[in-house]
Amino acid sequence: MSKRNHTYKRLEALFSEVEPAAPDSPMPAARRVPAIAVPPPEVTARVPENDAAPGVKAPGPETAFPTGESEKALSAEPRSPATPAEGWEDFLNGIDRGRQMGFSYGDGQMTVLKDAPRSLPENALRVPLTVSGTTIGTMQAVGDGQGWTAQQMEIANTAAAQLAQHLDGLRLLAQAEKYRAEAERAVRRLTREGWTTYQQARDEMRTGFVFDLNQVQPLPATGPNGTDKLALRDLTVRNETIGELAVDAGSVSVQTEEILDAVAAQLSSHLENLRLLEQNEKRSHELETVAELSATTSTVLDPERLLQLIVDSVKERFGIYHVHIYLADDDAQNLLLAAGAGEVGRSLVAKKHAIPMTTERSIVARARRERRALIVNNVRGEPDFLPNPDLPATRSEMAVPMIVGERVLGVFDVQSDRIDGFSEEDANIYSTLASQVAVALQNARLYMEQAETVAQLRELDRLKTSFLANMSHELRTPLNSILGFTDVMLEGIDGELTETMDNDLHLIQRNGQHLLHLINDVLDMAKISAGKMNLSLERFKVQDLLDEVLDISSSLAAEKKLLLAVEKDSDRMVEITADRTRIRQVMLNLVGNAVKFTDRGGVDIRTETKGEKVLIRVSDTGMGIPKEKLGLVFQEFTQVDTSATRKVGGTGLGLPISQSLVKMHGGRLWAESSGVPGEGAAFFVELPLEARIVETVETAEDEAAGHGKA
Repeated sequence: MSKRNHTYKRLEALFSEVEPAAPDSPMPAARRVPAIAVPPPEVTARVPENDAAPGVKAPGPETAFPTGESEKALSAEPRSPATPAEGWEDFLNGIDRGRQMGFSYGDGQMTVLKDAPRSLPENALRVPLTVSGTTIGTMQAVGDGQGWTAQQMEIANTAAAQLAQHLDGLRLLAQAEKYRAEAERAVRRLTREGWTTYQQARDEMRTGFVFDLNQVQPLPATGPNGTDKLALRDLTVRNETIGELAVDAGSVSVQTEEILDAVAAQLSSHLENLRLLEQNEKRSHELETVAELSATTSTVLDPERLLQLIVDSVKERFGIYHVHIYLADDDAQNLLLAAGAGEVGRSLVAKKHAIPMTTERSIVARARRERRALIVNNVRGEPDFLPNPDLPATRSEMAVPMIVGERVLGVFDVQSDRIDGFSEEDANIYSTLASQVAVALQNARLYMEQAETVAQLRELDRLKTSFLANMSHELRTPLNSILGFTDVMLEGIDGELTETMDNDLHLIQRNGQHLLHLINDVLDMAKISAGKMNLSLERFKVQDLLDEVLDISSSLAAEKKLLLAVEKDSDRMVEITADRTRIRQVMLNLVGNAVKFTDRGGVDIRTETKGEKVLIRVSDTGMGIPKEKLGLVFQEFTQVDTSATRKVGGTGLGLPISQSLVKMHGGRLWAESSGVPGEGAAFFVELPLEARIVETVETAEDEAAGHGKA
């Protein structure tokens, strides 16, 4: 039964239920309901004023079918996608069926209305067909000219309500069947395409197989031999024929046919399951391979080795004929072959094989220009294919751009020795792989650039250190001569000096000593950086060394009226093995800095033993150090106060040198401060009782990061 006949039957059944009048109704038997129009723009009826039924409007234009203007008004009104109006708009789309439809029922028969009735009697009844508040059509009834009573109107309204619901249900059923048919067609198309691709990838599947009651063998190209009495059954999956079952059955009985039908159905289902299983296993293997390659390549930081590893691994793991990776040159004018699988690939790389970016007969250049994966599944039949004489067995090729962000780094090119060697699913897999390779390549390039930059910086640092060491020697030699002759003149060996001459010579001596101190700092820093600073270890008391430091620094503290002393509970008996000269240099620097940066109060020194280590603390009541700058004080040539009005001078080398010397003993030096003026700062020197000479010295910046606060 067709869908149209099915609709007629449903409508006839509905009208059969609502046509008979009530026993007390005066409605004549000849009364008929002639027209059902879907959808109308407006519903009108001519009825007596006293007998107007609910839901029926007053007299107006008598139009049963939609006009162009009403359709425009309906389409211009915004509606939810789930409204009946939109459902009917889609149903009466002018393609599957007309923009309007109607039916006439009378004398027990249903007919289709091709055109709207030109005229209706004045007493014609029109009742709107409404679903969820939306008018989808109108029901028109012609009476016997005696008018309509309220009871008759109520019956008509009831019939219209049932008819509207029934019509909308039929519409929903028809649309559901349409969507189901579309889904079935899509499934069949996917099944057909899946089997076509599957068979194209396997030569043995193009002919078939034969079972001779002993074993399964490929079917000869000439077809089955030995008999003409074959029973044939189509092998179908989702109503799509995928093959044919031929059985040498001789005479075929009804029972045999049933068995063949059952075998064909089971064989079709089994073949489909095997195909899907094989494809799933293939995709799983490919995705697993992609993941493994991504993990492997992320650890390779040499671009050339990275690309060669990828092409060789892809060729082996994916079982394809050849793999190339092309990279765009700096000018983006050519694609240079950067890596190729096997000896052929290495030979092409050695020949510096390249493809101009504008080459039309190149799938590789096109993939770069179009920024998308391209597949040629039969290169012999492709007029624009650019063959490579070193790869004569190529039958299909796929080129995938390697994209990072908005930049195309190159093209990942794979080739197969089979026709139809690649599918869209393969393009998705290789696109994922190409993206990950592009990221790994970019990381490797950045690493190489950073490594080259680090090497250049190290060379610059070596040259700087060498320059400072040589310059310090060149400056110190004449400066020592100046200081020596100044001492001779001050002692009066060259003659008696006037008071003015004596003052000038003392000024030369003080500034010369200061300059010599700065030069010595630069030379020490150069030696430490070059690893040429040597320590001379000896056993001594820490207190004896501190007494020397106090004697040297007391005059500077006295000038500023500061108290400089060792705390009473300090450990005065502890002995250590260290380079006495270098430790004294460290303590002189710390105490000198504390005095320079303190205007009132004093500087305290405390020593205490902690296990196998001794801790020396130098604290002051000066300006303090902001917490965010505690690490900066140990960086070379760095000052806490960098303003033009700073009161205290210096090169910024004292603390870095001190920290390096302490670390060379196996100890550490750090600073603590609240940053509040008046609370000052405290510097801590931690040394082992027995020095452990450390040859490799870390930078002061590393120390500050690790021990900025202990």
